[in-house]
Amino acid sequence: MPEMTNDKLRRVTATANRLRLVQIDFADENAEMRRKFLSEEIGRALSGIVPGQRRAFLEELMTRFPTWDPNVELMSPDEETAVLSPTDEQELQDPSFLVTRLTDLVPTLSQEDKQALIEGLREAGLAPEVGQDWPEEAAKALRSELQLSDKESIDTTRLLKLAVLITQFVRSLDQLAWETWRRMAPRSTIRRPSRLRGTMRGFVGGEAEVSHDQLSQDLDKLRRLLASLISAVGQAGRQITAGYLKRLSPSEIELLVKTETGGLWKSLIQKSPEAKCWEKYVELTGQVTEALIEKEIVEAIVNSAEQLMKRSAP
Repeated sequence: MPEMTNDKLRRVTATANRLRLVQIDFADENAEMRRKFLSEEIGRALSGIVPGQRRAFLEELMTRFPTWDPNVELMSPDEETAVLSPTDEQELQDPSFLVTRLTDLVPTLSQEDKQALIEGLREAGLAPEVGQDWPEEAAKALRSELQLSDKESIDTTRLLKLAVLITQFVRSLDQLAWETWRRMAPRSTIRRPSRLRGTMRGFVGGEAEVSHDQLSQDLDKLRRLLASLISAVGQAGRQITAGYLKRLSPSEIELLVKTETGGLWKSLIQKSPEAKCWEKYVELTGQVTEALIEKEIVEAIVNSAEQLMKRSAP
């Protein structure tokens, strides 16, 4: 039998690599189709080899190409027989090889196949049970809030990502809401309890002094502040508008003109009641400035928000 040259050995290696790619690309096909594609690849490889060297080529190829599938057969030089090479046997006993192969296949799997794979690994004890370490009460409360049925799974990775997003959202609201309140109501007795970031960190970190009740109370106070501010903003416009409409109404201006000190003396001056009222209107509107309106709006929001927060306090 002719000895394999380095060039022929490189050709064997290249053919084995191509066969591996064919095996991967057509993994979803049945055994007959995989065999057809593999045979075609082998036929192309043999076409470039002289007949006298084909036997040695095939024998060397069978030692290098693991089929990973006992249903796929390769042609033996003498007869058609099922082949499971030593390389197959060695790699199929190597956990790291199997993990690598599984990792390569995962992107090609459907969601149903992935779920079946996870269930199979879980049954074999290689994957943890979903939610097995979760307190039943907490899991039940979460499912209730998200309206998840008992049959729907909770993706722990996505749950942690959701927790990050919510934490960032709450932190930004906590900072903005209380800083805004401090500027609007510097003398108010309603004050920020503590920074939520520290409370949340202590709670998640398992600090004994940071209880669920404390975290709940701090979050509730932030919620009440936001709700009160939003409600107060909606009421402030109506209150300010009503106040100015009343102060600048014809009846109010006429009453002011009649009750002012010296009104009787002024009445001797030859001016009509309409002229006097117009002068008073001009005087009053001249006192209205942007700063005054802003001050009155802020005061209206603060007063309304304080009342709402005190009424909603536990």
